[in-house]
Amino acid sequence: MPRLLPLAALLPLLAACSDYGFANPAPGNLDPLDTGRPGEEGDGGGGGGGDGGQPGGPTDPETEGDPCEETRTVRFGLAADDIWTAWVGGQELGPVEQWWQTTWNEVELECGEHVLAVYATDAHQAISGFIAEVQVEGRVVARTGDGSWRVHDGDPGGNAWKDPAFDDSGWGTGLGCDVAAATGWWGNQPADLTGAGAWWIWPRDCLSLGDAAFRLRFTVE
Repeated sequence: MPRLLPLAALLPLLAACSDYGFANPAPGNLDPLDTGRPGEEGDGGGGGGGDGGQPGGPTDPETEGDPCEETRTVRFGLAADDIWTAWVGGQELGPVEQWWQTTWNEVELECGEHVLAVYATDAHQAISGFIAEVQVEGRVVARTGDGSWRVHDGDPGGNAWKDPAFDDSGWGTGLGCDVAAATGWWGNQPADLTGAGAWWIWPRDCLSLGDAAFRLRFTVE
């Protein structure tokens, strides 16, 4: 028969067991481990599947859907000396003859790469000049004189140059006219574009007769 320990000897052992129980709870009392991947159900919280902006939570209504599934409003104003025709998004605009006044147009374009192509023909004394501003959803993305336009002296021929994929690396960026000549011939017309900071541009000397083509490649997003 085992020998019983005196009560005085058992008390320190009981106290030690009591302390261990408080400092090291049994496995059944531990919080469940987070073993789930973000978005999985039953991941014990903190791993997704809930709200609070965690992965797998409710979709933010402001970011729901692909924004490029929608079209965007592209507004552009232009004038050319003397007659212009433009192409954008498969649409042809013009011909228009009113170099002193801006013609504003609006088109709906899908997201992606586009080009505004303009062919200008001079009917009187000077080579065709061009001035324009392009906006996407009200935001200005280009003005003539900012270096983003490509300019070709004369007729490029065919229709390939009207396509966004056309290689216009051999084209120039356009030249401004001599200030005295520009003031004498064109003044500050059209006033809305020149007042906004756009400049008339030409492929070469603005006081010689000829035609020209102009291209702007831009992204709708």
